[in-house]
Formats: sequence, C-alpha cells, structure tokens
Amino acid sequence: MESSVHLTDATKILVIEDNGPFLAALADTLEMIGYAVEQLSDPARALNRVASAPGFDILVIDLHLGASLSGTEVAQAARQSAPDLPVIFLTGGQTDGPPPTLASSELVMKTDGPMALRDALDRASAALAD
Repeated sequence: MESSVHLTDATKILVIEDNGPFLAALADTLEMIGYAVEQLSDPARALNRVASAPGFDILVIDLHLGASLSGTEVAQAARQSAPDLPVIFLTGGQTDGPPPTLASSELVMKTDGPMALRDALDRASAALAD
C-alpha cells in the first residue's frame, strides 16, 4: 500500500499510517485536495525514508504505529534531517500519555474527519509560507 504522486507545485506530504485501508483513503483524500502525497505503512521503512531523503513539506503520522515504534519516535528522527518540518499527528482517540510536544506539531483526532486534517494542513502550509 505504498505509492507516490508528484505534482510540481503541490505541497509535499509524507503520510505514515500502519492501518492500510485508512492510509489509502487518507492519501486519496489529500490528493483530491491537491497535495502531493507519499504514503508509507511500515514504521521501520518510514524511519529510513525520512532519514534518507527528507524533501517533504509536512509530515502526517499516526501517533500509534504498532508495537515497534511510536509516531513521536519517527517524527523525532525526521527532525534530525529536517529540523523545521511541520508534523501533524493523527490519533484515533487512545492516548497513552500526554500529546507530543514537538515544536511545529499538532494533534488531530481521526474521528474529527478530513476537514479537521485539512485545517491543520492549511495552518502548517501557512507557516511554511511565512
């Protein structure tokens, strides 16, 4: 379930989500809105991807990626090569503690729907333009 769309002037988003059907639906929605999306479902591969070729404008990542890694860990790794990368964390509502506190990050509930994510992406894109 991994693919890329390359639009020349579109904001480039890397979406990392371990739920394949949700990832595919989310990527389709973001592409319809006009974003260029690369999607990854494997957290270890995502770590390699963010470390080897950042080139993304925004990182959208599930806060809970399974037993091996958390979204926060992957985001911190991405920040090693791209310190100013805006990060939007997604969660289905279950939290094991306080929300992540990375600078330039935001937490969006999956249950709030695509408009909440779009609003968060608009804020992140506006911050990039400043």
